[in-house]
Amino acid sequence: MAKPGRIALVLAALLGAGLATSYRAGAADPVTATMALVSVDERYEALRSQDERRRPVDVPVALPTVSLPFRSVTEALLAHAGVAALREAGAPADINILVTCRGTTSGQLFDTAIQSRRIRGLRYTDAVISGTLRLQAGDVVVERAFAGEVAPAVTIIGIVDGGDVRSDPNYAPFRAAFEAPGGFLDMLGDAVREIWGEAPLRSALADRDPLVREAALRALD
Repeated sequence: MAKPGRIALVLAALLGAGLATSYRAGAADPVTATMALVSVDERYEALRSQDERRRPVDVPVALPTVSLPFRSVTEALLAHAGVAALREAGAPADINILVTCRGTTSGQLFDTAIQSRRIRGLRYTDAVISGTLRLQAGDVVVERAFAGEVAPAVTIIGIVDGGDVRSDPNYAPFRAAFEAPGGFLDMLGDAVREIWGEAPLRSALADRDPLVREAALRALD
């Protein structure tokens, strides 16, 4: 049987939003849960930087200020399965979710024209977000590997705007890689479907967070 299209799924979710918006595991599901603890271990780094003479060097540089919405998207999607977020680390939880992620970007050479001077520098136009999602609910363990990527811009040392924020690796397209096909959203929706079925995903099509809606759409499409 052919699966419904993406537009049809969204319309069905909006029409049913006034009915049940959260679901518990049914009789055929392996677990019934009320509380979940979501732990996220994320690290980001630039794999290519510049030395004091603006020469490219292959020395990884940590990017501690970069952060992606792994926890908020996971908690919001699980809420549609009747699972509430547990905020206190160490407290007993029905479900334990661990997300490990490594995000990387690598500088590319570009030339910048500043006051008629040509200055060579790096731009961080690519990003890779890869890791694992492990969801344990009772005796059931679902584990998925994910990898989302934004390919580097193709260039032969072209001239770019001197004000391009991508000269700072913190502004590399990590968020786009987070949302890319094969990335975290795909694996989260797939894991939820394996344990709870399609009901919570259909409910999530009416969620206010577009990332939660997208994770549900991909799992149902």
